[in-house]
Amino acid sequence: MLRQLLWIVALVALFVALGLLLMSRLGWWPRAEVAPPVATAPAPPPVPTQPLQPPAAQGVPAPVPPLPEFGLAPEAATSPSRPAPAVPEPEFSLAPDMPPPAPTPQASPPPPVPTAQLGSTPLDTLNSVRALAGLPPVQHNNTWDAECQAHAAYLLATDIGSHSEDPANPHYSAAGAACASGHYFVTMRPDASVSRAVNYWMTGPFHLPQLLDPRLREVGFAVLHDLGGDVRTAAVLDLQRGRTGPAAYPVKFPAPNKTVGALSLSEFEYPDSLPTCAGYVHPVGAPIALLQGSSKTATAGRLKVGGQEVQSCLLTAETFVGGYENDTRVGRSVLSAQGVSVLLPRHPLPSGAKVSVSFKTAAGEVAWSFSTR
Repeated sequence: MLRQLLWIVALVALFVALGLLLMSRLGWWPRAEVAPPVATAPAPPPVPTQPLQPPAAQGVPAPVPPLPEFGLAPEAATSPSRPAPAVPEPEFSLAPDMPPPAPTPQASPPPPVPTAQLGSTPLDTLNSVRALAGLPPVQHNNTWDAECQAHAAYLLATDIGSHSEDPANPHYSAAGAACASGHYFVTMRPDASVSRAVNYWMTGPFHLPQLLDPRLREVGFAVLHDLGGDVRTAAVLDLQRGRTGPAAYPVKFPAPNKTVGALSLSEFEYPDSLPTCAGYVHPVGAPIALLQGSSKTATAGRLKVGGQEVQSCLLTAETFVGGYENDTRVGRSVLSAQGVSVLLPRHPLPSGAKVSVSFKTAAGEVAWSFSTR
């Protein structure tokens, strides 16, 4: 009896197993759900990066690109200025209390710029330029010299070039402000000489006329040097207060039969004179000038080298057009103040040449010749 019961249980189990297998094959038995793969966006390509710069050495400042040399913008209605460098330094003192900077790698200085053969002291240098125009020498005014020195110290301390001083600045002085409206020259070169400053003014159409004012009898002049900062030499020249002589116009520069160096127009002159001269690019010849007296002007000009006419550009209070409206206003004001007409040779004059110049004026043609060294 027991054996029959076991056979019955075994048969039932077999039939149950077969039934379950059949149900699974027919899809009647539920299966475990498997989540389908989730579609993902492709990873973005790697973002290119700039190569990392090596960290600066501790305590060593990152190198600063050298500043260009530059000089001034003109006085309110009578003058302007911008750069230059080197030669022996005579009587000019270093700015006080400026310890030498720690040695750091320096870029090689730019090559020297050709300069005229001028005097070695401030007064000699200025009078060398005036002699090229046949003008009498000027004298120092000691009070003005001290005031110009104060303004030069302000330019060094503030690392700027300016025709004024900010009363709120701790380096301001009433003495410096008294000289601030004159010509200035600032440069990153600690060894720049007075000859460089005057050479810069002499080769700028809007600085040259004040050096050649026939009424000028006294000046204030100072040059200071500094061992640190961006501005390391500052020269300041007061040409405003000493105009007490007769207005003996016309003035010709270079004067008849004089010999001058073959110089180039200052590239940092303010205002820039080249917008008036279509197609002109540096190097351009240095200015040749006729001063006739207030508000007078030339209507045309010609230049010959060795008997052959060369291209030149005429700047007057009527023809000058600057790059900006204010540049035009400033430039015309400077030229009008002494009736200045300027010829710019398209290229620097050659050495050892005879140069003939003529201007057409209301009083007739004004012509003369000079030579280049």
